[in-house]
Amino acid sequence: MPLEISPESWDNIRRELAEASQAKERVEGVVFMCSLDKHLELLLRTAMIDGECVDDLMTDGQALQPFSIKVRLAYALGLIAEVVRKDLYFLNKIRNAFAHKTDVTSFDKPPICDLCGNLSTVKGINGEAQPPREAHRMAAFKSLVYLDSEIDR
Repeated sequence: MPLEISPESWDNIRRELAEASQAKERVEGVVFMCSLDKHLELLLRTAMIDGECVDDLMTDGQALQPFSIKVRLAYALGLIAEVVRKDLYFLNKIRNAFAHKTDVTSFDKPPICDLCGNLSTVKGINGEAQPPREAHRMAAFKSLVYLDSEIDR
């Protein structure tokens, strides 16, 4: 079954990826997660009631605010596949390393290159290893497309 993405969602994803690809590596590693977090929250909301209770759970400092918790809940509810869960887990680890460690500045150096080696896109279509930055971009893009398609279901 082919993925169907609304033209508006496709334009948003393409714009976000274009903006991130123009940024320095460290910024790119963080920026992608903003879109993924937003899409993951929207997916979770499709399985929940509308209301203030859910809004409260998603606000800063509350139970469902951390990205890692959203990933685990989405997987536990059957909203995302295992491969997506794993990619989101490692994308979040990459984001955290870029955001919280001042000496981490490149996809080509540890710990980022090691984390990128765990992404499902580390091997390209031809089976050859992708450079860490490309594996990261493709995993983020693939995850965005997946989450978007599940939201629109």
